[in-house]
Amino acid sequence: MHDCLVHLGLSDWRESAGDRLLEWPPDVFAATAYVLRESGAYVQLVHPGGTPLKDWRGRVEKAGLEWRDRAPKCPRHVRDLFAAFQTLGDTALAALRSNDACHEVVELCCIADHACRTIGLPDRRWVDLKKEVLRADYRFRAWLGHLQTRETPSGGSGPPASPASTFARHIHPSRAIVLPKMRTPQSGVTVRSLSHHAALITGSDIVPHWNVVEPPMPGRPPRAPYNLLVVPYPYDVRPAQFSAYAPPASLRDKCPEVLRFFSFDHGEVPDTFETDIGKLIKSAERDVGPVHGLVFPEMAMRSSDFETRVLKGLLRDDMPGSLEFIVCGVYDLPTPDQLGSNFAIVARRDGAKPKGHRVWTLRQHKHHRWILDEGQIRNYGLGSILDPSFRWSEAVSLPGRDLHFFHLDNHCVFSVLICEDLARPDPVGDCLRAVGPNLVVALLLDGPQLPDRWSARYAMALADDPGSSVLTVSSLGMVRLSKPLDRESTKLRAIGLWREPGSGTIPIVMDEGAKGVVLSLTQRPNQEFTLDGRGDETNAGCLRLGGIRSVG
Repeated sequence: MHDCLVHLGLSDWRESAGDRLLEWPPDVFAATAYVLRESGAYVQLVHPGGTPLKDWRGRVEKAGLEWRDRAPKCPRHVRDLFAAFQTLGDTALAALRSNDACHEVVELCCIADHACRTIGLPDRRWVDLKKEVLRADYRFRAWLGHLQTRETPSGGSGPPASPASTFARHIHPSRAIVLPKMRTPQSGVTVRSLSHHAALITGSDIVPHWNVVEPPMPGRPPRAPYNLLVVPYPYDVRPAQFSAYAPPASLRDKCPEVLRFFSFDHGEVPDTFETDIGKLIKSAERDVGPVHGLVFPEMAMRSSDFETRVLKGLLRDDMPGSLEFIVCGVYDLPTPDQLGSNFAIVARRDGAKPKGHRVWTLRQHKHHRWILDEGQIRNYGLGSILDPSFRWSEAVSLPGRDLHFFHLDNHCVFSVLICEDLARPDPVGDCLRAVGPNLVVALLLDGPQLPDRWSARYAMALADDPGSSVLTVSSLGMVRLSKPLDRESTKLRAIGLWREPGSGTIPIVMDEGAKGVVLSLTQRPNQEFTLDGRGDETNAGCLRLGGIRSVG
């Protein structure tokens, strides 16, 4: 077991590092959860005669809350458990599963998890991170100042401020990452089933970022509903907007002979775009009330148009209203010497003042290129543009593999995926399932979103485990461009779909003549249980679809 913890960079964990680890529950959680996962010892919890559970919940919760409130000091019971943990250093991982002392490792892990309750989540008692905070209630939130990864305000660009977000202090993020956790899977037996509040992420080429900003509307009641306005722009896509692209020789030489490259550009947005979207928001507000989020699909517009027409036009610093965030797929065109880009931007207002607040923007690049095969070329009518005897790869670069998590409130966190990223289990799958965001928004450049399509299958998988609600959004132009021979044309206005835990897939169909769809999302508290039977006092939040209304 010692070698296992050395891999985490804790070579002296049985000596001076032990005291350092006990100052910070996320470090202890990472060490114990990693050992339990690598050994498989957590499976004892579901075996008859396994880990003793008498008075378990009360003991774990009492020690966890005491540790949380007194950190960096920890309760005597935690010190005793950690001392027992240290005596197992020479135990082989394979033997740990049957070791009688294994239950002490499990208990220590569960206490550390409970000590991480509400870590990384804001509430109405927001903390000024620039000040030294001494009150025990705020200790974990004070650590957010070291955690946040942001780009510059008001449309700035550039790399995040740090390579990865993690709550672990003494374990480098290249070895293990600890992030807040939103959903606990209620089926299956994995180490993820052992915790409510802390998530362990290791061995992934994905770089997670946990983003927390001051809520723009702190007066919103707990678990208040959200209205999302989905704008499936562009409304018209033509085959001529696709074109063959000759990549730089250095890339072309690395590709198989049957692979070619293509680019897609539907042009600049019209001069009236900002005004049209503003009218659409007002129309939605008249119908359903405040609009809190605005969602555009993949490659909805060029990045320059987003900066000038959307960001500065709809999220101005002095603009009043309920709009809190925008999610948009944007792109940059390739040049003869450089591939283009395909990424999502999430823009978020922060601050409680109606004027003078800041706008934070973060970008997340697509992780996989779209490959057009013969069937898709026929389906979209691209045969006159792209030779169907070749496979055509999207001419975009893959500069970094990041996964951002954004909080809506202290019960709800969402993340964004771009098209193929939803369909591929790596690199984002393990990280996404570890954290369990309440909502996953998948931006697509795809045909109609129907229950028998690929997007519905992968949305169902995330709804089952970890229990995320999933929204997919495609442009009306791509939906209309898709002409499969076995589809009825009346179904081709399904611009998105919704999947939530414990329910079926719901196509989001936009009425003829409409320009957008409002989704009313409600938050339902859920009671979830860990493998050892600990409940979370209905702290888990599940987003439910409360209504669909076409607007415009």
